[in-house]
Amino acid sequence: MPSFKIDYKMNRAFFSCFVITLLGFNCKKDDGFEKKDKSGIIVNKSFLWKKPLTANQFIWSGSIQLPIFEDKYITATHFESNAKLAALDIFTGETKWEWNDYLGKDQDTIFLDLLKPYYYGNILIFQKGPRSYCIDMANGQTVWKRSDNQSFQTYLTGTRQEFLARGTEGPDTLGYEIEYDYIGNIHNGEKYPLNYPSFELITDNDTQIAMRSTGGNLFEANGKQYFLSTYVKFADHWIALPFLALYNRTDKKWEYAEKQILPPHLRNAASNFPIISEDIVITSIGNHICANELWTGDSIWAYDCGGNFEYGGFLVHDGRIYAMAEANALYCFDLYTGQVIWKQDYDGLGTTSRMSHLNGVLYFSSGGSGTLMAVDMATGKIIWNLESPDGGSYKEVSVYPGKDGKKPLILTATYQNAYCYEAVR
Repeated sequence: MPSFKIDYKMNRAFFSCFVITLLGFNCKKDDGFEKKDKSGIIVNKSFLWKKPLTANQFIWSGSIQLPIFEDKYITATHFESNAKLAALDIFTGETKWEWNDYLGKDQDTIFLDLLKPYYYGNILIFQKGPRSYCIDMANGQTVWKRSDNQSFQTYLTGTRQEFLARGTEGPDTLGYEIEYDYIGNIHNGEKYPLNYPSFELITDNDTQIAMRSTGGNLFEANGKQYFLSTYVKFADHWIALPFLALYNRTDKKWEYAEKQILPPHLRNAASNFPIISEDIVITSIGNHICANELWTGDSIWAYDCGGNFEYGGFLVHDGRIYAMAEANALYCFDLYTGQVIWKQDYDGLGTTSRMSHLNGVLYFSSGGSGTLMAVDMATGKIIWNLESPDGGSYKEVSVYPGKDGKKPLILTATYQNAYCYEAVR
């Protein structure tokens, strides 16, 4: 009889959690479970909470990686006909707000993919074709939304009151397409194109593209405003020539306009926005990580990593560059010299998510295995290689540094559930 009572209680607890999950509430797990493989890598551990994101395992969204804002983790849900943005309490998983105030055909959106939105303070801006949206992350209310007469890329960046978008102006007089960078106002979404300097057109190229912007950076220095741009010109057989340019917006002049970053090559197009650190510009061009001097555009060093950075990207921290070469390896470079400090080839890495970092640990999901990985930034040693409890693949990862006595947290999601874990450190 005693054993029957114990089993009954366990079954009842499991059944209660199951019912709560079906109803859309979070389910907590607090048994402190942790499992390691023979190498000492943690491959399974208890979550602090999980939250269902969909009632249909065949409907999900893509990449959404946003900072934790006022103790809210922002992801996507699929309980109705279209996808919603949802803000979850990072400590409990409770839904704080939802948003689906779409324009036009976006009202039928079932796949929400925020590859590179712009956020500043409580403002979140993202782009879907010609339609732009601005949301207050504090309450989930629409600040503004607008539809323009042309389409823009989903990748945004910016500084303070301005955001930077990429859009196609249309063919020039010779029929060649030109893509410009546009500066947008965060208060109303209005955009205007940044003019490019005169440059020599490579005619008779297969792409029929004169010039394509591949990312930029707005910044201030010495009391002046600047625009740093990467762009490519195309030659025969889709050969790309990558360039770096720096425009002084205050003095209205180009400091330099055509600094070629690498020799012409089929894969030599930038795949991420440039990052500026200590007057060094870091770009990912094809399979290369490149470092150029900010004020002259001159090359400092470049390194071929054998894989591109379209998905995993790179980040810069404390004089080091962490670069995820797709399906190849994770590299750690010295920012100033390009020396490889360490390189780690991880089995089954595949296409990864973007990287986040917290207290000396990199976090990302592996596309090959679908696991959530934690890697020591000093050595590249794997700390976590977590399989998801629901059998799905993890997606983007957000970090909470902890404050007021609360522990650091890792927030992530599969296609079915959101999860919260206590961070490594």
